[in-house]
Amino acid sequence: MSAWHPYRCMRAMFDNEGEKELACTFGYDDGSSANPPEADNFRILMQVSIDRVYSHCSLLNNTEKIQDELKREKGMCMDAFGAGINARPPQVPGVSSIGDSEWYRCIAQREAVTEKEKQRARRRCHYHRKNEDSFQYVTRLMGAYGYWFKDLGLARDDSSEIRVVIQNQLFEILDTYAKKYEEINAAMYSDVSGTPSQPTTEVTKNRGDKTLILTLGKPAITFLDYSPPKNILSLLFGRESSLSWSHSQSGWFRLNWNLLQIGGLETLHTRIKSVTFTHAIGFEWQPPWINTAVVQSSLIGRVGYQLSTRGNFTDATCDDRMNDSANRCSLPLLQSLMSVSFLSRIRLELGINWFLPLSAVKLPNHQLNTVFTAAVGFQFLN
Repeated sequence: MSAWHPYRCMRAMFDNEGEKELACTFGYDDGSSANPPEADNFRILMQVSIDRVYSHCSLLNNTEKIQDELKREKGMCMDAFGAGINARPPQVPGVSSIGDSEWYRCIAQREAVTEKEKQRARRRCHYHRKNEDSFQYVTRLMGAYGYWFKDLGLARDDSSEIRVVIQNQLFEILDTYAKKYEEINAAMYSDVSGTPSQPTTEVTKNRGDKTLILTLGKPAITFLDYSPPKNILSLLFGRESSLSWSHSQSGWFRLNWNLLQIGGLETLHTRIKSVTFTHAIGFEWQPPWINTAVVQSSLIGRVGYQLSTRGNFTDATCDDRMNDSANRCSLPLLQSLMSVSFLSRIRLELGINWFLPLSAVKLPNHQLNTVFTAAVGFQFLN
């Protein structure tokens, strides 16, 4: 690609010098390619810059000071100011267009001050109800336009997942640091032959430091720009205690797997003992507009089966002779839950279990086959 091609394209787009289509069509000096791969990324970066100018300048207030500055500048910012908040930025030739609600930076209604900002905030955008900082804005635009993050190992078609990839790579760096921290401290107490001779108290302290680094470090990384982590392991306690795992390769939809849920432990000291074991699998959705680095929410739907110690894990526990509720039965069930997490660490889950009685089974005393659940505990990111 000729060194002058990018310059001519910038002059055409920013200063209206020359034919834009011709100036932004790149090729090698020997004519071997009309569109070298690096040209796409350059044009996308130009489009992102133009979008940022229009997003900012279209919201400027009409004051004498601003007018003087714009007259001196006589450039794209003045064009954006005069066009108003609804005008789309100029399109760089060769860059795919994105939606009308995607090119500008998101503004939360509660943060809007001027009338123009309030108008912008009323328009639905990617983050909808919260402000979008510069990092979120720029990476979102680059992903939407198809910037090729080749150095990060992303395929061009996966460029919209860049924020998830950056977060996961930072998680990996933190894991490596914590591991090396423990190894270096262990090596400090090795004898001349290399045999570890670290005191027990120091071993415990190093393991505690490693746990602290991971416990505080991973939630801190999400403050850069919250994206759902690849894996979440949660351990919750309540009337029913559970161990669950959810996974997402990228995006806000996740596979959610209730590995083990135990209920009825409070009955072990009573005459009628009834411990249940539940296994369920389903899907989880995290609405992007209500998830932040501080608070994360999700909706979960699962289907599974509950086994009860009453009746030797058969549906014999559910008949008209037993004055008990459905949560003591061995039955298939549907689970509907809402979870709220704080700082990606403390997790609260509220939900409903809908039990599905088999055709030959009657629930005791014709009770409704629903049970409300609540649990609180910890979650761990990876």
